[in-house]
Amino acid sequence: FTLEQIRNNCAEYLRRVSKVHPKAKLFFITPIWRADCEDVFTSGTLSDVRIALEEEAVRQNITVIDGYTLVPHRVEYFADGFLHPNDIGFALYAQNLIKALNQHL
Repeated sequence: FTLEQIRNNCAEYLRRVSKVHPKAKLFFITPIWRADCEDVFTSGTLSDVRIALEEEAVRQNITVIDGYTLVPHRVEYFADGFLHPNDIGFALYAQNLIKALNQHL
């Protein structure tokens, strides 16, 4: 997908979620680190995608949590050394997510 397609898909999805849950406080967690985050794809880098997604969430008044900060950027916290957190990585993700949520609740 291009960055614009990703942005449009995200915007539509967030509109639908907001419509289904009009009174809920919504949170949007941006993508976590991955080993290829600096590689360039059709959509740009993962940082380009992360920024576009965050902008869409902010535009729709949804609270953004920076997923990039939830798991340390070290391959030993990822089961495949690349993308999917292992048990320790998920434990860190959960601990850091709870801290981030508590700042907004």
